[in-house]
Amino acid sequence: MKRLLKVVLCTLIISLMLPVFVSAETKPFDFATTTKETLEEALTEEGIKYDYTPKTNDKQVNIYLFRGHGCGYCHKFLEYASGTLMKDYADKVKVVSYEVWNHEGNARLMEELASFLGTQAQGVPFIIIGEKVFPGYSEEMNAEIVAAINSEYEAKERYDVIDKYKKAEEEAKRKEWEEKYGASILTIVFTAIIVAIGTFVMAISTSFFLLPNMLSTGGFSGIATIIYYIFNIPVGTTILILNIPLLILAYFRVGKDFLIKSIIGTFLLSIFINLLEKVEPFTLDKLLAAIYGGLLMGAGTGIILKVSGSTGGSDLLSVIIRSYKKHYQTSNVIVIIDVLIVTLSVIVFKNIEVGLYSAIAIYIMGKMIDIIFEGVVFTKVMFIISPKYEEIATKIGKIVNRGSTGIYSKGMYKHDDKMMLFCVGSRNEIRKMKELATQIDKKSFIVIFNAREAWGKGFRKE
Repeated sequence: MKRLLKVVLCTLIISLMLPVFVSAETKPFDFATTTKETLEEALTEEGIKYDYTPKTNDKQVNIYLFRGHGCGYCHKFLEYASGTLMKDYADKVKVVSYEVWNHEGNARLMEELASFLGTQAQGVPFIIIGEKVFPGYSEEMNAEIVAAINSEYEAKERYDVIDKYKKAEEEAKRKEWEEKYGASILTIVFTAIIVAIGTFVMAISTSFFLLPNMLSTGGFSGIATIIYYIFNIPVGTTILILNIPLLILAYFRVGKDFLIKSIIGTFLLSIFINLLEKVEPFTLDKLLAAIYGGLLMGAGTGIILKVSGSTGGSDLLSVIIRSYKKHYQTSNVIVIIDVLIVTLSVIVFKNIEVGLYSAIAIYIMGKMIDIIFEGVVFTKVMFIISPKYEEIATKIGKIVNRGSTGIYSKGMYKHDDKMMLFCVGSRNEIRKMKELATQIDKKSFIVIFNAREAWGKGFRKE
């Protein structure tokens, strides 16, 4: 059974992670498709004789020449380059040639660089010196070409268009990856470590306090506790089995970031509980177990929620239900599920004290989550003051799916008019809104406070 569970879990994780690495992204330009030449090679191909000695040093400015074999104007520029330029500026310049008429990769590179510099390459020769573009060639351009060479040579920071293009491509790819998957590799590792710490604390709560005393804080761990005492099946194994159908369903209903975190959390919680189950419990006093079990369960859950993680169970089930019924409050769904599970425990164990002590544990767990997380209620209000309010409001609407209200305000220090955004949401939503606002404007002024109740669309209704 354990081997089967591992196979199923690994298959699910691989199916989720593959799209991350093989999904369609902007395909970068492949420089391996290009063929560049030295000035001497280009002169030889065009049948132009030269009598200078090539010089090479690290200070030379690159002149990028995109030419066509047999092109008359290209021929004239090559004659000028092999004559005047190499005679007077050999120490300052190096000509790098790309023949485009017979090389598709070279032609595409010319178009890419032209677009990168904000222009179009409509023919050859196409010459680039620093940021300066010379479409075509005539002798009247010689003075301007020399000026561009001197300007770039004397510049404190050189501008090599191909180097800049490659760096811009790498940065665009990095940003695209971060926008698509929400984090860098370092952030993913950090999140996994935090989830591991949280699940370990939750496992201590379950194995050392709650399970030995037949108590539960609801969720799938509550169902697993009942099954443990009836069939003697390890709690961790039961939690994993119960979560697999939810994880498969969640694959089609929730975001992959949240789902991957749920898989990691579920798997680690199951392992830790099965390992710690073999250790002697800390106490068999139900009151102490309810207090400390609730504290630790709340601490572990709060730690995981801080990184928008999950351990599956009623949390994941509530998210799935909300994906179908958006007007349902996540908190209400979780409470209903937990109450039903605790009631089932009372019926199975035929002991009302189990339900009473479990209720204490659930209450303490909730308060502990509030302490570790932010605030003590599910609904929060946030005011944002930023000159980039329109961009922030748009991002909140698209990513968090919450509306914002713009309130005209006046700064009394400088007496300048401002627009203040008024936002309402759950703890997780407000946290995400704050992240979006600070990403867009690090200097944005943000105030967050609790709302006693929220009525209306997207919140409670009569």
